[in-house]
Amino acid sequence: MRAAIYARYSSDLQSDASIEDQHRLCLRLIASHGWQEA
Repeated sequence: MRAAIYARYSSDLQSDASIEDQHRLCLRLIASHGWQEA
């Protein structure tokens, strides 16, 4: 199965690092299910 990752800022005050954190956590979830990133 393939999975798409959608990461976004929820506000202008959000840290730039949070997008990388969201992406990293999603990659972990995808890998734990044996899926591939689309």
